[in-house]
Amino acid sequence: MSIPEAAEQYGCSERTITRRIAKQELASITGADGERRVLIPARVGEVSGCAAPDRSALPPTRPRPCSLAVRPAAAAAHIPITPDGLPDLPHMRANGMERAAAEFERRWRAVATARELAARTDYGGRSAAWVQVAAGFRVSPGTLRRWDQTLTDYGPAGLVPAWGAGRGKPRALPPELQRQVLDAHLYQGAYTPAQIYEHVVMPYCAERGIGVPHVSTVRRFLRSAVPPVVETVARQGRRAYQEQHEVRVRRDPEEVGVNNWWSSDHRILDHLVMVPDGKGLGWPSSARRLLCTCGSGQERRHCCSVRRVWATVTMDRASAAVVSWRLSLQPNRATVAHSLRQAIMRFGLPKVWVRDNGKEFTANLIGGSPVRYAGPQRAPALLPGDVERSTLWGQLGVRIVTTIPYSSWSKIIESFFSAFSRRYDAFLPGYVGRDTKRRPEKLKKEISAGRLLTAEGFGTAIERQVAEWNGLHQVGKRSQPPLAYYKEYRGFAPAPETLAFLCQEQGRRVVTGGALEIGGHRYVSDALALLSRQTVTVRTDPGDPSAIYVYPARGACLAVPECPDAINGEFGEANLIAKRASRAQRDFVREWALAIKGACPPERMDPYGAHRMVEARLGRVQAAAREQARAVEAGQKRKQLQAAAASTIEDAGAAYDDALQAEIAALEAISRETDHGRQTGVEAC
Repeated sequence: MSIPEAAEQYGCSERTITRRIAKQELASITGADGERRVLIPARVGEVSGCAAPDRSALPPTRPRPCSLAVRPAAAAAHIPITPDGLPDLPHMRANGMERAAAEFERRWRAVATARELAARTDYGGRSAAWVQVAAGFRVSPGTLRRWDQTLTDYGPAGLVPAWGAGRGKPRALPPELQRQVLDAHLYQGAYTPAQIYEHVVMPYCAERGIGVPHVSTVRRFLRSAVPPVVETVARQGRRAYQEQHEVRVRRDPEEVGVNNWWSSDHRILDHLVMVPDGKGLGWPSSARRLLCTCGSGQERRHCCSVRRVWATVTMDRASAAVVSWRLSLQPNRATVAHSLRQAIMRFGLPKVWVRDNGKEFTANLIGGSPVRYAGPQRAPALLPGDVERSTLWGQLGVRIVTTIPYSSWSKIIESFFSAFSRRYDAFLPGYVGRDTKRRPEKLKKEISAGRLLTAEGFGTAIERQVAEWNGLHQVGKRSQPPLAYYKEYRGFAPAPETLAFLCQEQGRRVVTGGALEIGGHRYVSDALALLSRQTVTVRTDPGDPSAIYVYPARGACLAVPECPDAINGEFGEANLIAKRASRAQRDFVREWALAIKGACPPERMDPYGAHRMVEARLGRVQAAAREQARAVEAGQKRKQLQAAAASTIEDAGAAYDDALQAEIAALEAISRETDHGRQTGVEAC
């Protein structure tokens, strides 16, 4: 209303009204015609039903300076304004801004009441008046004065609150935008608040022409509005929910009894050791040409490698005793089988064996892949829905329980690994830490200087630690060390032969060159040589490589011993074994040839006569060749006979001449004798 009307309303002079306006005891605005008008507040204590102020000839509100905390330009953009410059309360209520309209009315009444009460009191009582009004409207005096300053600077539209529902709620986020932000945040794509702000909040505000809030507002809203359990399920999935939030039960470990429940698993140890494999891997480039510290006298690049080893551990649940452990570079089913056999031979058979889901534990040798019953998988994994029985170990009365995949909390041995690591890891050289944040600074110096344990020395150190754990350490709330529980326990262990048979590995192999090579060992025998290039079933004992058992497709099982390597320049046992095997192969081939040769009639073998024509042609050629050979042979014999005859005739002629000469000589001798006799007779006469 005008100043004269206000003077009449208050019962005072116009000068008094002007003076009170100057002292800001009364609110006033300047109309379009330049005339100052007074805003008449409601009475103290009125909460609803008050008459709206005079809205005639009101100018538009002045723009407020922009800040991150309050955005007046954005607020003015979404507030409906009447032609006289006041907030249009009916329009606000019709567009879902009931709370904003009610809050505007409350602030308007609070400021108007405070100004009126302060105008009626003396100078010393004005502060008390502001405190009294603030208490009546349940706000602080500072908030009430801030509303008063906002009304003075920006007019009635400045009292309209920004988007939000009051104290502790996000400002400048309408309910629809809040739902969209929550929907984007709870998507498993795991959008960041900055991405949600860019792709959800900004387009929404641009489409509706409202002010864009700051990205920190979105972050605060998400932190306060989304419960952690809902955020975990929506953004990380069911598995993360089970690990972080699902309610679990606690069991008494001693209740199951000593040596009744075993649990086995692998773990890569957090230490670097020197493995004598001749590859020289893992050394820094500056130390590869140094002498290896294992004592071999070779350079590191041609000697030991720096590697982390795996531990296959089996522990008893009731006593927390380590019943068996085994180190390896790469664990497999043979490692698990050997570890189990070692534990059974020492402590006897358990009733239940809890295994991991790895392929080394679910191999057919250990019990095969698990077949779960229908039903949900809940923690722990030892509920009926997650239990399966093994037909292999059923012969020994051992039940196999497979844990839930990718759920470390369902394996009791995981807590043992953590406790053992915290207790002993830092005492051994080459400790690398469980992650990069825990990696010691001295590790690089230890590697360069070669201050690492060998594989054998590392095994000795682990053996001592396990002995201390079993014999001296009280685990958890247990009353005595693990091995103390076994003092009065007498377990049953099967015969070593039976256990060795059950722990044998079985696989299909091809006999190559009359021999089998398994695990770096070579196996040869006379009977195995006859199965060359055949696929056979082989059973091996990982703890005893001296012999293997071969099951051919036909015939009895063969026990094949290990064949030693031959020595250069000597004829030893390996040569004798190979020679006997080759002789057996030749005899075998000869027997087969004699047994089947000529059994099938020729006409059945050659129904079209093609082979017979070839044979006939070859027969004729061979016959002609034989005739020619016989003719040549006859000619050669004829020549030999002629030569022999000529030689005989020559020999006979020579003999005749010799005989003739001899006869002539004899006749001449007789003639001489006769002549001599005659002469002698004549003389005698």
